[in-house]
Amino acid sequence: MSIKLAILPRTRAGLSREGLQAYLAHSHGPLVMAHGEVSGMFAGYVHHYAQDEPSPLGAALADRDALTIIRFARIEDMAASKASPAYAQIVGPDEDNFRNPVGSLAMLLSETTVLAGPEDVARKLFIFRHGADARDAQGWAEALAPILAAQGVDGPIAAWRINTVARTLEGPAPAELFDEVSLRGPIPADLANALTAAAQTYFADAPASVLVTSPRIFVSSQKD
Repeated sequence: MSIKLAILPRTRAGLSREGLQAYLAHSHGPLVMAHGEVSGMFAGYVHHYAQDEPSPLGAALADRDALTIIRFARIEDMAASKASPAYAQIVGPDEDNFRNPVGSLAMLLSETTVLAGPEDVARKLFIFRHGADARDAQGWAEALAPILAAQGVDGPIAAWRINTVARTLEGPAPAELFDEVSLRGPIPADLANALTAAAQTYFADAPASVLVTSPRIFVSSQKD
């Protein structure tokens, strides 16, 4: 089972959303990739840049401009990457150029796949379910499966994964579990209504917040 790490940085004071995303895309991401001691351990490395787009599935998650997901084949690979001199001397200090450590979050995740599909899509949607029970992931997957199957193989939702927070490494987790949705296009109203009704039934009054993002893939977890 692979290791999945999610990072939600708190944007450094004085840096705009556009500034943070540009720094991640053109400075920090390439810097990470240039140091094999750090990135050579990655089984996946994707930045997700928040977009100012409404979603029919929830209100925007406040004060978050990006989300990074890094995969490792083994927990030992994650530890070696973080313990490397290149991380300690170069990559780690560079994080201070775009993030405030206070308020930044990092989580280890376990993943439940509802609908397998590509990660190289134009948009991804993350739905954070506040107050949900992390043990609900499998049941939620079972509730989603017939709805997603009904859209057909070429439907607007290309993939759906449920991330359960297994352990927090930095800061409090923003939610016990969150959906990760790969989108081919806008979600039609009838499909959005079906998903909303299922969530209301399954999670009762647990509120949801969303990030609509544009992914930038540095290392694909779907290698040939």
